[in-house]
Amino acid sequence: MRFVAAALAFLALTSIAQAQAPETIVLRPAAVWTGANEPAHAGWIVVASEGRIAAVGSDAAVTLPAGAREIALPGVTLTPGLIDAHTHLLLREYSTESWDDQVLHDSEATRVIRAVNGARATLMAGFTTIRELGTEGAGFADVSLRQAQADGTMQGPLMFVATRAIVARGAYGPRRTGWRPDLDLPQGAEEASGVAEVVAAVRNQIAHGADWIKLYGDYRFGNSSESRPTFSQEEMNAAVATAHDAGVRVAVHAVTDEGMRRAALAGDTRPRGNGARLRLPSLPRLALRHPSLANRRAPEDSRRSRRVKSGGAADSANPLAFRQPDAVASAFRAPRPEWRHAAG
Repeated sequence: MRFVAAALAFLALTSIAQAQAPETIVLRPAAVWTGANEPAHAGWIVVASEGRIAAVGSDAAVTLPAGAREIALPGVTLTPGLIDAHTHLLLREYSTESWDDQVLHDSEATRVIRAVNGARATLMAGFTTIRELGTEGAGFADVSLRQAQADGTMQGPLMFVATRAIVARGAYGPRRTGWRPDLDLPQGAEEASGVAEVVAAVRNQIAHGADWIKLYGDYRFGNSSESRPTFSQEEMNAAVATAHDAGVRVAVHAVTDEGMRRAALAGDTRPRGNGARLRLPSLPRLALRHPSLANRRAPEDSRRSRRVKSGGAADSANPLAFRQPDAVASAFRAPRPEWRHAAG
């Protein structure tokens, strides 16, 4: 039996037509799984009205509206739409074009055109909500994509965006080494050094529409291939406090113990760990305060693949190696401010 995480994707694709000529649709799959800790329900139906789910249940429990259009889906199990908490629609596979070439050579317009296609493909894959964690040199283009999805111009998932992301100067790419010293290459994120610049960068991105602030808590300086902490504890604290003052949450790229430690100490952040083992003595307390700490145990340079994330198994020898799905669930269950754009 096929499992299809596309009930909401189907509704999203039909919402524009329904807005022009509202109708009620009844989906009749072989089964429906609601996402709860229970088996899929055989014989259940899904009733949708004006692009939204109006009812889910058995025929006996659901009253069918008069004139509803029925669509049979034999052999299919419908599930709720999936959430991807770390995407980059404005990037494409590095096997097709390197990250440096995309940032240095491709126009923002070109990357937006690709992102529109990527948004639709993401929706059709069953992802109905995504968190875009940085435009990687494409400015504030994710804000425009978010608005296009919200007003129906673009078919895609509901988007929460981080705009440019924030890095310490000299700790990201494209790397300046190997170029003329009088050239200041465009960077994949907004650079900031010192508390004043970090605070200004946070406020600037929020002013341009960021739903989340993305910080790089560690990365590779200069020609180094080793990730090192970037922002000081004082800078990290200031960034998080400034974002929270505006009602905005913070996500932190962190692959080292020290990067994760600083991110967690800064407050209500969502550290993303790829390689650190989380063995510092203070981290058990931090983990209790910040249950979304996640150790994916992936190669440190995860930028080689397009970021449609799936969780790795927990490490039984390391109780602090939380499962990525738990981290995602924690991040999205936590209380959030009212978003400033249409919630779809």
